[in-house]
Amino acid sequence: MLTMNKTDFDRAAGGKKLKHTFKIYIRFSKLENAPKQSQLVKQLVTVLTEDEVTKKLLKEQEYYLVLNSNFQLTIKNCNPSPAKEESAPEESTSETVDSTVDAE
Repeated sequence: MLTMNKTDFDRAAGGKKLKHTFKIYIRFSKLENAPKQSQLVKQLVTVLTEDEVTKKLLKEQEYYLVLNSNFQLTIKNCNPSPAKEESAPEESTSETVDSTVDAE
């Protein structure tokens, strides 16, 4: 979560009262429900895809971005992370085993 400055949004809007909240879903570099999104959202996605690092991430993954009314931006990776294989630690014993065989 990234908390942003409200006054930056107010200045960018030129003093107009605009709704600065959104919920967007980017799936493999494509903005879902693009026609219904504001110009701010479209510009954000454009800026993200212009950067090589974020462009690569967006191309390979799915992300959900939410800007709430408190100007907190949350970015969630929607892809499941690969399961980490945890191997159980091998048990060691301090006992010694007598491996001699009695021959009769």
